Amino acid sequence: MIRTAKKVIVLLCWILIFAGMSGCLSGGAQEERISVAFQVVAFDKAPQKLQEIIEEHKKEEIKMTWEGDEGRYIIRGYGEQPTGGYSIRADAVELMGDGLHVTTTLIPPQKEQAAAEASYPCIILLIENMDQEVTFEP
Repeated sequence: MIRTAKKVIVLLCWILIFAGMSGCLSGGAQEERISVAFQVVAFDKAPQKLQEIIEEHKKEEIKMTWEGDEGRYIIRGYGEQPTGGYSIRADAVELMGDGLHVTTTLIPPQKEQAAAEASYPCIILLIENMDQEVTFEP
């Protein structure tokens, strides 16, 4: 009887270890992230109407989308910066359960690259038309 109880306890321990390693006991699986193809569009290559909207709001932080004939534009502007030389890196556009997540990074200029005038860094991404809500990360 004791020998059978030990076997059951050992078997249960192995099941718990295996289940923990597979993520069953870790609070749920990670949400799946599917990369979405995008291209960066130069400001002067964007549709004229979109250029006007960006120009009108360039001093403010911009997080918006715009539907065009070519697809869906995702615009991320960081508002007025004290000097020139800033750039933006598009890190990812990912489809998750709650919609599209767009991650970008504002990159400050090197001291020797900074211009004396204020700048308005903005990036325009183009994806295929998707009817998904967009969340901008950082």
